[in-house]
Amino acid sequence: MGSVGGAVAAPGDGTANGPGTANGPGTANGPGMSKASCEALLQKTLDATKAAKEAANTKACKSDADCAVVMDGYCMHGGCGVAVAKSEEASFAKALKAATEPACSTWQSGGCAMKVPVAMPSCAMLLPECKAGRCATRY
Repeated sequence: MGSVGGAVAAPGDGTANGPGTANGPGTANGPGMSKASCEALLQKTLDATKAAKEAANTKACKSDADCAVVMDGYCMHGGCGVAVAKSEEASFAKALKAATEPACSTWQSGGCAMKVPVAMPSCAMLLPECKAGRCATRY
């Protein structure tokens, strides 16, 4: 409990962390995120990770040895891997982390996994290949 204008404030009476406030249940940061908010967060994160994948696959390759399959899964989305140029592995990992880490924290604290279940893919063994000058995956 804290003091508000000399009076003792009880949790949930309009203070910063009570119900119906910026951090309480039923808000963007509390355990009561709405299904629509969770879906919007998922879509925003999917878009950001798609952009990270596209940015990591801009380097030309000459042979299969120039490419690698890197994991692209995160808390909201089970990935099977994506092909990138070996020279871009570190930058892709950094971009994926930047796109997903803050969103995953909100996803988990908001209880989104229970509201918007995301199917985990069944992944085949992917191998990297250089196809038409760009890294791709093959089975």
